[in-house]
Amino acid sequence: LASQKYFGKLLSDVALSFSQMRLFSEAAECYEQALPLVSSKPRRLAVVLQNLGAVYNALGQYRQSLRFHRDAAALHGSLGSRGAQGRCFSNLGFALVELGELEEAWESYLHAQQAFRDADDPSGQWQACEGLGGIRIQMRDPDKAAMYYKDALRLLCKCQVRSKHNHHCIFHNTSHGFII
Repeated sequence: LASQKYFGKLLSDVALSFSQMRLFSEAAECYEQALPLVSSKPRRLAVVLQNLGAVYNALGQYRQSLRFHRDAAALHGSLGSRGAQGRCFSNLGFALVELGELEEAWESYLHAQQAFRDADDPSGQWQACEGLGGIRIQMRDPDKAAMYYKDALRLLCKCQVRSKHNHHCIFHNTSHGFII
């Protein structure tokens, strides 16, 4: 039993390495193998579920990622890990946008925004606001989109690490979105 627990952690670590090398199919395989081995450790299971959902997003297998995002969000929530739960909701929102399920994606990003607010995570909050703005652009609601992009920029300025790339992305999304 102890060796299974360590093997589950090893598989998870190997999967993370594969992800960092952008070998997402190999990462998914390792995470899938790790799932039953980490099921008795809720925190580790939550991380494996979260990472598996993210890997399936990276592979463009959005429908397959949904269950992992939802399960990870629920587990992180039960463990009181609001920041991690927010990341799961953001990943879920992204997958749902890619599947064209905008209303459900909207709800996911709202949950992410609240979770990041609860965790006092302005970096997560600006990303959730950017997601909400992008959805509003797709829903042809430029006024609300502008409001969310402005919030994203305000929150981004609160972050300790300011990235010109992030400012550019939000500006690009805002200017691109208004060419309707």
